[in-house]
Amino acid sequence: MAEVFIQKFDNSGNLLWFKHMVGSGQSGVGNTLETDEFGNLYLSAIITTQGTIDFDPGEEEYIISGEAGGPNMIIEKLDNDGELIWIQQYSGDEDVNSSFSFLLQVMDFKVIEEDEMVLSGFFGGTIDFDPEIGEDYFTASSENFYNSFVLKIGKTEGTNSTVILENEQLINCYPNPTAGFIQIKLEGYKSNSRIEVIDNRGKTLLAENTNDSSLILDLSAYESGLYFIKVQNNGKQSVLKVVKN
Repeated sequence: MAEVFIQKFDNSGNLLWFKHMVGSGQSGVGNTLETDEFGNLYLSAIITTQGTIDFDPGEEEYIISGEAGGPNMIIEKLDNDGELIWIQQYSGDEDVNSSFSFLLQVMDFKVIEEDEMVLSGFFGGTIDFDPEIGEDYFTASSENFYNSFVLKIGKTEGTNSTVILENEQLINCYPNPTAGFIQIKLEGYKSNSRIEVIDNRGKTLLAENTNDSSLILDLSAYESGLYFIKVQNNGKQSVLKVVKN
């Protein structure tokens, strides 16, 4: 079971406060944390379809359960004392996505000013990028590969905007599904590629750089389930899903 916590320290490293967001099942993990000029905190987190987390670290409760289809993304704002101000949940289309058929992962998060921020990452399946008013669904262009996204969250309701970027599909792997070992072919990439193995909760399990155009990864120590191989090189990015039996 994974849960989310936040700690605040003063300039001397002394603990000011500790906030714990209690979960159940295969809950979730904190992803990125940013602040604005007033000291407010903005947290992005992932909650799994099997998980439930109380995202209010105070005395009240704000319980969120992962919706069907894949890991859900949570964005929440806390004040300078770690008290909840607002929260948003981003998930897939349950009518389209089957179990673990979508992924939504934040890789970078920048606060422009209070209540206005830009996020980037990658996603698969069909995702609603507007959790407040109506629906704003985007669908990745490939079943096995994932698209990058840039999401701007506005100050007022209905001002979110999303840009979807096509990933260059320059990697192949086999066998897939696999019992352990997979061979990765980096087609079109130059030297010094970064490769990451990410589980279905958005946790990076392996990260390494390589100058080779072909390499073998050992997934035998990991549990059965869905994993993602992400490759980055010179501004290009590809994400491929792999099933571990």
